[in-house]
Amino acid sequence: MMTPLGTDPIPGDKRAGAAARYEPEFEELENEISKLNNPAGGEIKWPDVASLARTILSQKSKDLLVASYYAYGQLQLLGLQGLLEGIQTINGMCQTFWEDLFPEARRMRARESALDWLIDRVTSMLEKAPPPGGDEIPVMQQCVAVWDNLTEYVNPKLEAPNPKLPAFSRLLASRVASASPAEESSESAGTTGAGAPTNTVMIAGGAAGPITNRKVAFERLREVADYLKRTEPHSPVAYLVQRAIKWGDMPLESVIAELVKNNDVRKQVYETLGLKQEGAE
Repeated sequence: MMTPLGTDPIPGDKRAGAAARYEPEFEELENEISKLNNPAGGEIKWPDVASLARTILSQKSKDLLVASYYAYGQLQLLGLQGLLEGIQTINGMCQTFWEDLFPEARRMRARESALDWLIDRVTSMLEKAPPPGGDEIPVMQQCVAVWDNLTEYVNPKLEAPNPKLPAFSRLLASRVASASPAEESSESAGTTGAGAPTNTVMIAGGAAGPITNRKVAFERLREVADYLKRTEPHSPVAYLVQRAIKWGDMPLESVIAELVKNNDVRKQVYETLGLKQEGAE
């Protein structure tokens, strides 16, 4: 239920390392994470998030917020398997370095906030996602077991029990329960009748029905982007699809302004499209 990244000590005299909030790696990491609340900042480079967090946790500091960033980054890159690795890392850190990890023990509320950050974002993702299927089901079951173990260890050590910790366990368990028995048996086999592996995209609502309106079309695009991020994390395609989705919610003028930085070229684009540029005579 733990990983070496969580349980192995930081090299040097201090097992949990030192505060890393002013280290360049942490500043880079924060810059990427801040894009979650600032779409204008560009697409988040999730491979960089995972790499920077891994460097800090293995070489600099056993920091609970960094570990939460790592878990969320791994979820974005690898799906539920990444989330499992992330919470195993958090569990290992807490149970191995609780007295020494960061934020310091005197800042217990900051430790809670670090876990809450992860819980809130993963909860939001799971509530929008289809039920797990196939190989995802046993992975989700492992996530439940690890988080239960973490909750049992951490909650008694807090100033007051954090209700979000057991609530998150219940959410994970409910996702497992939402998978139908037929889905578990057929998809866990992971093969077609000819023995070839299957890799399907489950559409919200359980069926890939016809696209009937713009909202449904963009929901499908989001599902495709999520699938590609899990299965091809190093491909730029998923991030390009996400940009297209973002453009879909923007007026044409804003899209052109984002794509074309040169004023003269932008003017030519407006002329070609037969549009009047805002502010032009």
